[in-house]
Amino acid sequence: NGWIAAGSTDQANPQVFSLLNGKGTILKTYNPVVDSGTYSRVTWKASAEFDVSPANLLYATVETGYRAGGFQLAEGKSSYDPEFITAYTVGSKNRFFNNKVQLNVEGFYCKYKDQQITYFTVDTSGTLINSNENAGKSTIKGFDVDAIVKATSTTTLNAKVQYLKASYDDLHLYTASPRDNIACPFTLTGATAGGAPVKDFNCSGKPLLYSPKWTVNLGAEQVVPLGRSLELVGNVATAWRASQWGAFEYLDFENIRGYWQTDLNLTLRAADGGWSLGAFLYNLENKRRIATPQRSPIGMAIARYTAPQTYGVRFSANF
Repeated sequence: NGWIAAGSTDQANPQVFSLLNGKGTILKTYNPVVDSGTYSRVTWKASAEFDVSPANLLYATVETGYRAGGFQLAEGKSSYDPEFITAYTVGSKNRFFNNKVQLNVEGFYCKYKDQQITYFTVDTSGTLINSNENAGKSTIKGFDVDAIVKATSTTTLNAKVQYLKASYDDLHLYTASPRDNIACPFTLTGATAGGAPVKDFNCSGKPLLYSPKWTVNLGAEQVVPLGRSLELVGNVATAWRASQWGAFEYLDFENIRGYWQTDLNLTLRAADGGWSLGAFLYNLENKRRIATPQRSPIGMAIARYTAPQTYGVRFSANF
């Protein structure tokens, strides 16, 4: 029952588009998009670096980014604006103990204006659409610490920790019944969509989607030489993701709970890198988690889940 935008066979107006369901029934016919626009922006980047020593440096960067606006098949919402970002970073890269320890630290601060978002809403005719729109403002800030330790000539340990605070400073979602199941306070705009009153849901202050506050990555690799021409390599990587939101309705089931996931690899390879034969096991915990939750307008909860425990073998060769 998926929806498809398809070109019409109307010979008088070949640019007419129809919204079809999975059975071929026409749900909505749209006239050609007649909006037009030109988008351009000069972006820039400035950075500075100071070498404290041959193994330690400090850096800072300021840069801007831009994404053009666009157009879509939606009555009353046929276009959306460009988005802009200004990003600041400061950090330090270091090596210690004769290059056996690498430690990098970075802080970042980003300001979005008119950030482009996509969510299910209704157009002015009351037709359910997946609409591209603009969030007024959002702020992303945090830091990460990244360490690599060469414990021995054949043992490598790595760890990365990131703290992230990402929130919409100005986010208003405009929609109407049946697409009004959003867990944010609302006011009535006075407009209607398909005969239903349009609501202005004020979700300002809510976190950005898929932005866990804490992320931890840990890993270890062990190389076991097997004579002069072969080596066996074992690798374990585990990651923690704190809870995060997966959809703009901010309903309880759309909150993806924190979780660990561990992956294992064991590889036999030629010491010169010519070939390798490996086995892998992903998702050691064998837990499937919601990846993309969504509340349908008729009240059902729908979601796509992550992959289950997966294992296999892999062969590669260089010629």
